[in-house]
Amino acid sequence: MLSILNQIFFYPILVLSLSILTTCFIKGRLAVKISSILASIACVFMLILSINVLIYSNTYTQTYVLRSFSPIVSENFAIFRINIDNLSGLFVFVIGLIGFLTSIYSYKYMDRYSAEHLGFYSFNYSLFLLSMYMAVIVSDLFWFIVFWELMTLSSQFLVSFEKEKRKALWAGYKYFAITKIGSEFLIAGTLIIIVLFNNYDTSYLGIKIDSLHPLGFLAILFFFIGLAIKSAITPFHSWLPDAHPEAPSHVSALLSGVMIKIPVYMMIRLFYMFTSPSIIWGVIVSTVGVITIIIGALYGLIQTDTKRLLAYSSIEQIGYIILGLGTSIILYSEKLYVLSLIALFGTLYHLINHALYKSALFLTAGSVVYSTGSRDMNKLGGLAKYMPYTSIAALIASLAIMGIPPLNGFMSKWTLYCSFFSAGGLPLIYGVFALFASSITASMFIKYYTTVFTRSTHRMKINENIKEAPLTMLIPQLSLVLLCISFGLLPIIPYKIILPAITRIEPFENIFENTIHVGIGFIKYANVSMLYPLILLLAVTIPLLVLAILTSSPNRIEYDVWTCGSRIDKRLIHYPAQSYFKEFRENFTEFYDSSSKLYNLFVVRIPRITQKILLSICPKSEDPSYMFTLTIIVLILIVILLRWV
Repeated sequence: MLSILNQIFFYPILVLSLSILTTCFIKGRLAVKISSILASIACVFMLILSINVLIYSNTYTQTYVLRSFSPIVSENFAIFRINIDNLSGLFVFVIGLIGFLTSIYSYKYMDRYSAEHLGFYSFNYSLFLLSMYMAVIVSDLFWFIVFWELMTLSSQFLVSFEKEKRKALWAGYKYFAITKIGSEFLIAGTLIIIVLFNNYDTSYLGIKIDSLHPLGFLAILFFFIGLAIKSAITPFHSWLPDAHPEAPSHVSALLSGVMIKIPVYMMIRLFYMFTSPSIIWGVIVSTVGVITIIIGALYGLIQTDTKRLLAYSSIEQIGYIILGLGTSIILYSEKLYVLSLIALFGTLYHLINHALYKSALFLTAGSVVYSTGSRDMNKLGGLAKYMPYTSIAALIASLAIMGIPPLNGFMSKWTLYCSFFSAGGLPLIYGVFALFASSITASMFIKYYTTVFTRSTHRMKINENIKEAPLTMLIPQLSLVLLCISFGLLPIIPYKIILPAITRIEPFENIFENTIHVGIGFIKYANVSMLYPLILLLAVTIPLLVLAILTSSPNRIEYDVWTCGSRIDKRLIHYPAQSYFKEFRENFTEFYDSSSKLYNLFVVRIPRITQKILLSICPKSEDPSYMFTLTIIVLILIVILLRWV
């Protein structure tokens, strides 16, 4: 026991477990305050742990033998392995950083909710953070799936904790139903791996899965589908735009900034550690990634709900990450190791950057909801006058996600495009599509910022007493945008964080040393050489930011609209959010109509038909007690089977 207490990785577990136990007995607003404080402390420990791993190259490996209570339970299930290497340390850093800031944000934000369900929220919030943390530090697939399920369950309750809202209940149900299917694919893939290797250690399987072998291909396919569903990759993305708007805004930041990245962590292990990088899987992954980018961008553009727009943007951005990973796999399989290294670096760089600016955007949207009670961009407007600091945070985060230099979004996208366009072939074609989607992203966030913060307010039933968000809500927003600026102007920071995680991935460890040095040298040159033009760009960017701050001042002078010598009453001029890109919507009518038909077919009609078939075969399939008993029996049979294996 003393050896566990001396391990720093145990402290987040201890603090979050204390928060979970405390909120079992304490309810209401006090429970929120306790969970916010304890979660913040736990996330500080995560950050310290990640620094020890990423900067000081410390690794933590521990095996605990748990007591087996039944002779039918395999000894493997009684072993609990923890392995924190550089890759898992990178994801611990993301969880700790975003979790710390969202926990501070929640301290005041949750005051807008009634106290009835806050204890239930607090319990699940701590459990959600704990399960994400455990999912990236455990070292075997069985316990990974256990914490994966806890992550799904707790986040589903966070989405639907307002039980009186029908939309929230539906969003939570849809989220749980779709992602639960993904969990079954993960379990199926794990069972195949156990049958093949009698081992499910995520850090070392003992032998590579043969991706061309039918069973090996099936195991990888099941794993990829399960992970793709959770990360909201097209065509499994439909749960996300419903879940994000209904969750509290800081939970949305965690869902988008952190949770949908956890599958990427396991994808890297799957395609680089469980099996050798294959061009077949590289093409599959990158193709799915570019489709996800296009779908997320086109649907995000036409949204009029702030959080729904940000949700579709998350789908688009996860597409960039998946496309980068697929490109890296293709390039490695073609023995272009330097470009593969750059693509994987860009993938993880963009993953961290998206966590920063998307979390900032969700927190700014939450501050708007906190102050106005609305997410409707048709009604909102002119809030820069009342919420100048939130407006500045939203502006910088919007510029970052648009890829405007010198912010971090530009740097990671530029790194990815270096690998796309240098590789030629399929990555080059997909890079062109990604560039097209980037222009849509710019349009999307011009719409988001101008409709909410700078447009005329005459149609909004605005209360002149609207105030800026409280300090505990402003600090996380401003901290995140400062990091967006820092990670753009000083790429040496992400370089120091990310590179140890890449060079210690097994395939890259086995490449001859000169290739690694060439790849590292290129990344250094590519990032550092950009500082010179970025310094010149600062001369333009800083005055623009100052101008934006001045126009956000409550004491600014407003003039009537003047056109050709005649005065026009500005109250007659209004450009609603749905009209921003109306012509674009009309030009892509066939795409939007086809997508709607596919949604109705696969998400509405087929599940209903399946339900009718199941009811005809087994009339008791909707009886919870019957299904629970059947599930227990099936699980017992699986455990017995695994014992024999």
